[in-house]
Amino acid sequence: MPRQIRSFDPTWKDRAFRKTFEKLSAAERTRQADEITALIELLGRARHPTLDPALQSWRPSAYRVPGVAGLFEYRGRNLLRIIAQWREPTAEEPEGLVLLIAITLDHDHDRLRRLIESNRRDLD
Repeated sequence: MPRQIRSFDPTWKDRAFRKTFEKLSAAERTRQADEITALIELLGRARHPTLDPALQSWRPSAYRVPGVAGLFEYRGRNLLRIIAQWREPTAEEPEGLVLLIAITLDHDHDRLRRLIESNRRDLD
């Protein structure tokens, strides 16, 4: 059974991302959406957030935000970056869970960190 993938609505696809996404051409929006969908499918099947061979083209790495554990960054083409939190299996989620935390098309890590820090209590 694949790992559950959910989005953390307070930070996933925030206003800044949506504005940047809407400025793209229709073809580029489709390409970006397809790339995001491909990563989500890979995350559902992956066994490890950084070592799984299927994820290597995304150059996964740990992502540090004080007070928030289990964050990883995935790098797409151009400036697309996705921050996800890997959670261990529980009784409710026996396969574990990947929570999509934040996304950017402009590589604005200061904004992403502020966004995550402001919601870190809810991420616990």
